[in-house]
Amino acid sequence: MNKTLIKYIAIGVVALAVIYGAVKLFSHQSNVGAVIYPTALTSFPNGVQVGGGTYSQGFVQSGINSTSTTATSYTLVGADFIGQAVVSITPNVNNLNMNLPASSTLTTWLPNPGDFTTLIFFNASTTAGTVMGFNAGTGSLLEVGSSTSATATGASTTASRAIEFDVFRKPNTDLVWLAQPFN
Repeated sequence: MNKTLIKYIAIGVVALAVIYGAVKLFSHQSNVGAVIYPTALTSFPNGVQVGGGTYSQGFVQSGINSTSTTATSYTLVGADFIGQAVVSITPNVNNLNMNLPASSTLTTWLPNPGDFTTLIFFNASTTAGTVMGFNAGTGSLLEVGSSTSATATGASTTASRAIEFDVFRKPNTDLVWLAQPFN
């Protein structure tokens, strides 16, 4: 074999290795978001669809799910919040207790350890004293950022107020819901 042919084969092998590495690097997908580094040459006039939100004009996440209920207790399911930035609930009772879903039911949402998202639940009631409480679920660990809004079982927010959850997946598959009530 001549040296020129060996040289071209070596270059071809290196090129294939680089392409293979790039495909493996960029083939991992997650439905929780992305990092976008805009430059002076980057233009997104209609926004960028990432996960369930549209990032546009300052990268604003969008999506809202609004509902009302007369129930006094409810266990959240993924369909209540997946793909949404805000969940607006109007409790038509004085106290609504909501249980976080079991982490085992949310394996396609935040599937990998370290996956992270933020959700806001808004108490859309205008009636003073209407409390919306949140309780831990199986494998869904609840940590409250303010002891003034902690209840015996979890976190709560009052009428016309919000509670923000930063949620991440732990290596043991549990979900940690970090709650910050704004009362």
